[in-house]
Amino acid sequence: MRRLLLVLALLAPATLPGAAAASPCTLGLDLARHRDRAPSPCSHYDLGGGRTLGPIAPGPGAGATLIASDGGGQFAARVSGAGVVARVRLPNGLGAVRGLARAPDGAHWFTAGNAVGRIGLDGAVALYQVPSAAAGGIAPGPDGAMWFTASRAIGRIDGGGATRMFPVPVDPAGGIATVGGELWFSAGSHVGRLSPAGALRLFALPGDLRASGAVTAAGDGRLWFVDGRHHRLGRIGEAGRAAGFGLPGRPFGIVRGPDPATVWTTLRRSNGQNWVARMTIRGLSSQRPRGLRCDAFVRAACWFDYPQVPLGQLLLLNALGPPAGVTVGADSRIWFAESGRAGAVIPFRGVRVCARAPSTSDLIGIACTHPIVPDFRLTHSGAPYVELTCPRYTLRYCAGTVDLHVAGGGEFLGRGHYVLHANDNPRVRVLLSSHGQSLVRRRGRLLVEATIDAHDAAGLRRVIHARIALVPPR
Repeated sequence: MRRLLLVLALLAPATLPGAAAASPCTLGLDLARHRDRAPSPCSHYDLGGGRTLGPIAPGPGAGATLIASDGGGQFAARVSGAGVVARVRLPNGLGAVRGLARAPDGAHWFTAGNAVGRIGLDGAVALYQVPSAAAGGIAPGPDGAMWFTASRAIGRIDGGGATRMFPVPVDPAGGIATVGGELWFSAGSHVGRLSPAGALRLFALPGDLRASGAVTAAGDGRLWFVDGRHHRLGRIGEAGRAAGFGLPGRPFGIVRGPDPATVWTTLRRSNGQNWVARMTIRGLSSQRPRGLRCDAFVRAACWFDYPQVPLGQLLLLNALGPPAGVTVGADSRIWFAESGRAGAVIPFRGVRVCARAPSTSDLIGIACTHPIVPDFRLTHSGAPYVELTCPRYTLRYCAGTVDLHVAGGGEFLGRGHYVLHANDNPRVRVLLSSHGQSLVRRRGRLLVEATIDAHDAAGLRRVIHARIALVPPR
């Protein structure tokens, strides 16, 4: 069935004046801006009036799109990776938008009662009438079409608006995602699995576990879902085995992390506390992972045990307002809707060079905030010990390499390997080439470019560049 109701071209050319300044991340406690280090892991971008309604999806570009409303009705707020906001006004009289997703061609599709809508990259809005109220989520399917939840049905709509409905004997709860080539959806006491051809299987959830809303296809091959009634996240596998994991608040959104080891959710508590949170979806043992190199000359980096990370471990980051939906952008940032803002979290910042060697463990890298080029002295064996810091909430450890080159694209001087633990700030030993040692001694102070490749236990990776200076041994 296809009925085109309305087409609008309403991409607002005016943007908010400048990108909103990034706010310091909150690691259980609010940190003053001067105690944070760039880039700030948490940013909050004002939508310029209005309130967010919940649905959010990645794109265009490195940012996110979310649905909000003001005195003029509903609009899609397109937030760029830099925080600049552009509005696409939705038609007046449209029902409340409940679901939002990005299609493979970059367009955004949404559900709004008796209509499913499409927002093109050019800002054109098209509405298509559907025979059963589309009151929940929408997601790209394995066949290139968009699939959505409706009243006692799952719907399919193609790029031209042609619709097909698949009746189901349960009431979908609004969450839908593709897992293993099939459509999975939440349905209260059940989770449903529907093939693109229409073959349906329902799985009854054990005990009082409920699939009450949003779902996501996670990196462990399972479907994860929110249980808002009992403050849990649930998971279910191909065979229908399900389990729940307790939370300190009511979950709303859920999305697979930018790695295969986590999901992210948004939480609210009745006492006004609001969070965006990371949960591990597999356990990490205390054994040292294969392939990691820890320089024996930097003994501090080898003293620590590798912490065991259990399945279901939760990390809470404060939101500035009641959060709703959550998604992952093209730049791997976690984007979420919060009151009248869009929030974004960098899940892994990599490491940073320190300006001095701290006497005690420096959890947040305050020693690294000074805007100077730090000096590192060579030992008599020709190795500088470079100080790095690792973010407190990094998953298990940071590890990687430090490459040194003469500043200005000059010759390669040496490489060091490191492993940094979450609350650690050790040294990284870089043995210089004989010619590099000679340059340092001859010049007295050699400006060097450091390329630092870092990854965490989940496989997230970040490369940063910094300038340091090498000085001769005493």
